[in-house]
Amino acid sequence: MSNLQSSSGNLSLTGKGIWRGQNKSNGQLEKINSFDLSVGYSGLTVGTALAAELAGEGVVAVPFGNAVWYDRNVAGQTNHIYAGVPTAGSAKPKLAGIIKYDPALTSMQPANSLGLMDYNKGTIVKRGFVRYKTAKVAASGAVRAFADIDDTTMKLFFENSTGDPVIATPTSWGTAALTGLTDVQKAALIAALETHAVTLPTLTGDTTVPNLITHLSAVVLATVGLDAPTAAAVGALLQSGSMVLTGAHPTLTGCTYGGDIVNVYPEDESVLVELRF
Repeated sequence: MSNLQSSSGNLSLTGKGIWRGQNKSNGQLEKINSFDLSVGYSGLTVGTALAAELAGEGVVAVPFGNAVWYDRNVAGQTNHIYAGVPTAGSAKPKLAGIIKYDPALTSMQPANSLGLMDYNKGTIVKRGFVRYKTAKVAASGAVRAFADIDDTTMKLFFENSTGDPVIATPTSWGTAALTGLTDVQKAALIAALETHAVTLPTLTGDTTVPNLITHLSAVVLATVGLDAPTAAAVGALLQSGSMVLTGAHPTLTGCTYGGDIVNVYPEDESVLVELRF
């Protein structure tokens, strides 16, 4: 029997449905305006780090909501997935998605109801809004308490060695020159850049800098809480070409970026995340 309930029909941003789940119910895909992409896979390999972690907990199933990767260097296995970043030989890992929560599997294999066995045929989610009930504080870290989650600065990451979800403040925001900003301002600035469809390459000598300055107009900067002098300083850095943006996504040591926290739900201590890798 599924451990998920809804108090009033289908879940939506405007409905009154409240989602309830047990502590390991990660990876529940939210049907919001049909904005999601789920695909199958040809095979699953569990990495040694995750296998050891699961053995220590007395379980063997890959947890729902965990990330999996492709290895683009393996001929003939283009749709094979790995629970943990593949490292063998000249591996070329690419984040494939997350293991989708499947109530049918939980009812068929109650002894391993918290995840996916390597012989199961499950689904991976590439795009969409998903719920998370548990996550680590960092790579190889402890479980994060719900009360400590700050959705204004924290992002969803996945531990490279295991694929476990991590909710934490990034160690880098992709804005190396913005050392004078608070974490909240950095997060808001990145959001503003993404909202305005600004790509984030290395900007030194980039001829598109004037276009980027236009996007980072006083109006945009004002929305992220920057005062006029700071806004002017950012503009000057951009114009001089000395501001280097290291990448489109925030980074965290030992982890891969997964997405942004859209909302937090105190009633069941879960978070709603939009996958953005």
